[in-house]
Amino acid sequence: MIQADAPTRPDAPTAGDGSRFARQVILDARNAIHGYELTDVSGAPPGLERDAALLAHARLLLASKPLAERRVLVLPCSLASLSAGWLQDVDPQQLVLAVDMPQGLDAAGIAQGAEQLAAIKAQGVRLLLGQEALSSSWRPWLQHADYLKLDVARLPAPALPSVIKLAAAAKVRVIAGSVHDPVRHADLLGLGVDLFQGSWYAKPKQRKGHKLDPNQAVILELVALLRREADTAEIEELLKRDPGLSFNLLKFINSGAFGLATEITSFRSAVMMVGMQRLLRWATVLLATSRSGAPALGYTAVVRGRLMELLASELLTPEQCDQAFVVGVFSLLDAMTGVPMEQALEGLALPTAVTDALLYRRGLFQPFLALTEACEGANDDAFARYASELLLSGHQVNMAHLQSLAWAEELLAT
Repeated sequence: MIQADAPTRPDAPTAGDGSRFARQVILDARNAIHGYELTDVSGAPPGLERDAALLAHARLLLASKPLAERRVLVLPCSLASLSAGWLQDVDPQQLVLAVDMPQGLDAAGIAQGAEQLAAIKAQGVRLLLGQEALSSSWRPWLQHADYLKLDVARLPAPALPSVIKLAAAAKVRVIAGSVHDPVRHADLLGLGVDLFQGSWYAKPKQRKGHKLDPNQAVILELVALLRREADTAEIEELLKRDPGLSFNLLKFINSGAFGLATEITSFRSAVMMVGMQRLLRWATVLLATSRSGAPALGYTAVVRGRLMELLASELLTPEQCDQAFVVGVFSLLDAMTGVPMEQALEGLALPTAVTDALLYRRGLFQPFLALTEACEGANDDAFARYASELLLSGHQVNMAHLQSLAWAEELLAT
């Protein structure tokens, strides 16, 4: 797991307390996570200082082997940073640089920038440009791009086929950004786009008759039993109905997150070692990874849970931190199950503070949930507002965010 005091090279850029970053997930055609785009939400202008802070965060993330091996990181990069020499000891396959395209750059400036792009591209670094690169004046840059990001919210739907054809002719891979509508997502898939950013995948899709998936129904029954601390024999009987559920629960318990020195081989032993209320959090993880819906949903839910727990640890009791974890994971419960949130929560007897946050966005956990959601996009105002309300510095939130991403990747790597 990433630690807040993880060492950096003496000459490496470091992320100061004034920096604040958010992430936007990049999904592939299967709605699995392709990578993360890190963005600055501190209001820092494009340039060396902003880029140094984000690269420092990227270095810490890449210390997580599962994340480094499975994801790409997209970082904004100014022209001034291209020749700073900071990328020499970073595997170029792990980074994609989203190069700023300054407004008002004349032909000579564009030509000079193209030379810089060619030089960094020769080192094996991949580059991403905005949709402006399709215009004739930016063509010297486009020939060096690996990715082109389209803001589909700014493009009329009738223009998308021709724009995507232009990108294909330039041999760049399109990332469709600002995709919030499932219908628009389906249309883009039909046009050959295979990378996406947006919130469409996390929007609830109601099942016919509002019926739970059988596997999810069993997990929610397990959550209810754990919550009321039912007899161990009753819970074991439930687990016998789904041997895979029992196996996965023990796998998470033995993952190292509990810090247990002895391997747990039965649910009864797990209850004796950690207690039912601590096991409740792992039941929520089981639900998040139950393979229903978009694969990215499970990762996002687990990151939310861990991030809320870490943020809460600065201010709340251990029991409340466990509840914060449940709020984070269950904040996507309607999207994961395909039934309304109220129905999914029926019979679980969760604490009032948990249901208040999930159903009404109010109470003890609401600002923690709002800050966690602000870390998933470029909502500068929400990040600043809720961090301030909780008396958390940008550095505290950043470190919790980094640890949460690495923790989820390591936990769910198998």
